[in-house]
Amino acid sequence: MNKTVDLLVAAQKEMMLIVRMTTLGVLARAGLTLDDMDDMKMAVDEAFGCLIEQSVGYEQIALHYEYDGEAASVRLSGQGGCMAASSEDDSSKDEILRCVLEFMAEYGCKRMIFSSSATVYGKSSRIPFTETDAGIGSTNPYGWTKCM
Repeated sequence: MNKTVDLLVAAQKEMMLIVRMTTLGVLARAGLTLDDMDDMKMAVDEAFGCLIEQSVGYEQIALHYEYDGEAASVRLSGQGGCMAASSEDDSSKDEILRCVLEFMAEYGCKRMIFSSSATVYGKSSRIPFTETDAGIGSTNPYGWTKCM
């Protein structure tokens, strides 16, 4: 059974210690090795820093931790500020992706799990999904939030 922890903090550098401590606490609870915990903490630090430095001016940053005893994941997203009014601004999304890819290259990370809005539609033998496919059933928490 997956366990989750959600954290919402102000988009300020001063919140980094809280994010780091929460991340390490959740990852320790998930049973990760110290090396894996350190790698993931550095990735969260980098992503948090990228979100703070975005020119769109987020007001808050949401962190969603999920673990099941064998694996753990962390999802970060900026909320509020200019981004709330311009959610179609691809330049900020491109900048976040660039930060993540640079960080992955720097630390030798070769795999990334990307969850797109396709998770809203659930599993289906029909690809590509379209808006008319809505209601099949979401596959993860990200998709569930989009169906609410």
